[in-house]
Amino acid sequence: MEKEFETFKWELNRLTRDMTEFVHSYEKLDDGQKRSVSTDYPFKSDLHDLKNMLATWNNTVNKM
Repeated sequence: MEKEFETFKWELNRLTRDMTEFVHSYEKLDDGQKRSVSTDYPFKSDLHDLKNMLATWNNTVNKM
C-alpha cells in the first residue's frame, strides 16, 4: 500500500510541474498566438484565469 501512495504522490507532483510549465509557456505567447490558442483548443481561459487555477491547485496539493 505504501508503494501505491508514493506513486500517487510522484504522479501528483509531476502533474503539478506539467501544469506550471503549461501556464508559463502560455504566458510567453504573444497576443496573436494566444488568440489562436483560444480559437483552436477547447479551453477558453485567459492567462489570469490559468494563473488563478494553478494557484488554487498548488494550495490544494500543498495541504495534502
